[in-house]
Amino acid sequence: MGARAEALTATGWPRGPVRIVTSPERKARKTAGNLGTLRRLPITVAERSGEIDRASTGYVPQDRHEALVDALFSKPRRSAAGWETAVAAQARVVRALGPILDRRPR
Repeated sequence: MGARAEALTATGWPRGPVRIVTSPERKARKTAGNLGTLRRLPITVAERSGEIDRASTGYVPQDRHEALVDALFSKPRRSAAGWETAVAAQARVVRALGPILDRRPR
């Protein structure tokens, strides 16, 4: 189990009726799975809620990545080096989460 997930649940979080919705990203799914296991909660994966599409650049060194992220979020309607815009990513995630959040947890 992840130490961070254990520390988080030791605080009593989350409280009340909760559902865990995660992106399909590997680290997000792992964290959600750890929290779900510790709190005995089911996990829902919002398939189209992944990270911003950065396929146009592929891997870039950390300093270049940070500069692109800064550019992306400082001008959310503009693409940084061909990346999906922040506005487009937000709209995609909202569309992915809407139907899930409209349903009652099982």
